[in-house]
Amino acid sequence: MLATKTEEKKFVSFQKGEEKGFAFFFNEYYACLSFFAFKILNDEAEAQDVVSDSFVKLWERREAIDKPGSLKSYLYTTVK
Repeated sequence: MLATKTEEKKFVSFQKGEEKGFAFFFNEYYACLSFFAFKILNDEAEAQDVVSDSFVKLWERREAIDKPGSLKSYLYTTVK
């Protein structure tokens, strides 16, 4: 998957540890990930907790992720 210029800029910001980069991807993927987790768990509160924990793990490992497409894959794999 090719990233847009906006995604590329926000990804660089994210890797540098800037809040605006993290916020972009959080806003981009939180709802879809919550729905994905809900389909697996059938519990809305638990699904939101799993997604939140996944974003914490993503933040802790941000320097190891090398491109925006990897970030999305990492999140879905972590939620699953």
